[in-house]
Amino acid sequence: MVGYVPAGMQQLNDVWKALLPDYALPGQDGAPLARRSLAYILSALLGIGLCGAATYILTRRLTKKSR
Repeated sequence: MVGYVPAGMQQLNDVWKALLPDYALPGQDGAPLARRSLAYILSALLGIGLCGAATYILTRRLTKKSR
């Protein structure tokens, strides 16, 4: 079952493209481990930043309406 994708999900394969697929920057297929590790860390920081920004914006909007 490893690698199995249901048919319904397979049809939606091309709907969303990841910003950093496989946690790597474009063109780093054969890059050394240190460079790939840096790309992994940058991907994590980007994800943390986006989640933090979304939380901040949502919190500001919800508290603004309750005042």
